[in-house]
Amino acid sequence: MLRICLLITLFIPAHLAQAQKDSLQKELKNEVALMQFDQALRSLNLLYANDKESEYYLLTSAYCYENLGQSKKAQEQYEALILVNDSHNIAKVKLASLYKNQGLYRPALDLYSQLLKADRSNAYYHKQKAQISLQLSDVQGALFSSQDALTYSPHDVEAIFGLAKIYLEVRYYRATDSLVDLALKLEPNNIPVRILGANSAYRQENYTIVKEQIEENFRISKDSTAYQLKLLGIADFHLKKYAASIHCLERMILKEDPSELIYNYLGLAYFETQQYAESEKAFTKALRKAISDKTGAYYSYIGLNQYHQQNYTMAVISFEESFHFKKDPLIYYYIARSYDEQFADKKPAQKYYERFLATSREADDAYTNFSKERLSQFKTADHFKKVKSDE
Repeated sequence: MLRICLLITLFIPAHLAQAQKDSLQKELKNEVALMQFDQALRSLNLLYANDKESEYYLLTSAYCYENLGQSKKAQEQYEALILVNDSHNIAKVKLASLYKNQGLYRPALDLYSQLLKADRSNAYYHKQKAQISLQLSDVQGALFSSQDALTYSPHDVEAIFGLAKIYLEVRYYRATDSLVDLALKLEPNNIPVRILGANSAYRQENYTIVKEQIEENFRISKDSTAYQLKLLGIADFHLKKYAASIHCLERMILKEDPSELIYNYLGLAYFETQQYAESEKAFTKALRKAISDKTGAYYSYIGLNQYHQQNYTMAVISFEESFHFKKDPLIYYYIARSYDEQFADKKPAQKYYERFLATSREADDAYTNFSKERLSQFKTADHFKKVKSDE
């Protein structure tokens, strides 16, 4: 239709041709406003067939391509516009955003630096520089840019959040927490800010604050992410709320393949609530995922769970496996207890009680006293056996 209209303009008076062009220009603006970008591009190409270096053509076509998800073509149009007019800051802003979204951080950073030369007080440009600097692992650059952003826009919660993340990264917890408090005063229901506050508290082992922040998020959003359930589950464990910890961690596992850490805490929580079979399962799964130095501890807890379930043969195997990774004298004690509970012949148990006492540094604790008591009982029993045999 537009092509026919333009052809007609060749055979009509000039004032009527201009009126037709104005009408088509209005139609083009409506198409852009209604987000009919394919149609708008067709209109542009007809209206500017002989003027494709026009700033309006380049800017509008780039905008259409961008909204159609054709980033490469949009990028080319913005770049062409900047070549035509090096001071076209709208094109630079749009192109910088495209570069950033495509992971082209260096050219994006360069454009924002150019923009700041023209408008030093623009907080948005400083904020974008901070985000890009972080992507480039330039923590110092990100810190300076974030501080500049807040200088020019002190109530910008996104900028506050960005600076708080940087402070958390460098373990400047006091500053992190101060910025989190400021952001929450401005936006009390900001979930990412609360998660950041919970993360800071978690790193500082302030589990009460972790619990408060995450539970408030659940109240606000009525939803829970795997990461938040992880933080809350671990916090509940350290606050000795073991049933709550189990509930959170089991929910987290339904949402995401858990790490060794999660199975470790789940195993510990089940152990504390004397759910030994479940604890054994959790530690076995932690063992399968083990990449840390806790392998020996996992075998120890598997052995303890087997011991409490009276599966003494397997408990001994697990304890002995644990000793390969961690030379803990207490393992001797539990091997001794397993043999003691399982066999009438106390010689294996006696051997391990003696090993425990020989290697333990604790001179007067419950394990030491019990071991000494059992060895004394063994000797008494042996004495009576000997007397009886002499008779």
